[in-house]
Amino acid sequence: MADSEDLTRSELRLIRQAIRQDWPIPPDVKRSILQRLIDYLDREHIEGQTCSDRQVVAAARTLVSFMKLSIEQQKIDIDRDRLEGKRSGRDLSDLVAEAEQRAEARRCERTTDGAA
Repeated sequence: MADSEDLTRSELRLIRQAIRQDWPIPPDVKRSILQRLIDYLDREHIEGQTCSDRQVVAAARTLVSFMKLSIEQQKIDIDRDRLEGKRSGRDLSDLVAEAEQRAEARRCERTTDGAA
């Protein structure tokens, strides 16, 4: 990223590529990038800044890439929670332990019924 105030379109493309390819981006750098992108989109927020329409569109595309990644991660987290049984407040190990207890109880019932 350049030291100047404005990001070039090629720098924005590089940021989008980093997002798509899941490059490790430190949280403070990510926060700085997101704030700068939001500033580009809010032209009235920064006085004296002249952003071309192309820069605004490139910033919007990059911001969409960040948001898309965030939504995809949320979907993955929800799907994982469903598979692990966390929707009911219990995780997979709790469900397995409960199933094992029920199986043991049924086996004990069968042996006591057969012995009578």
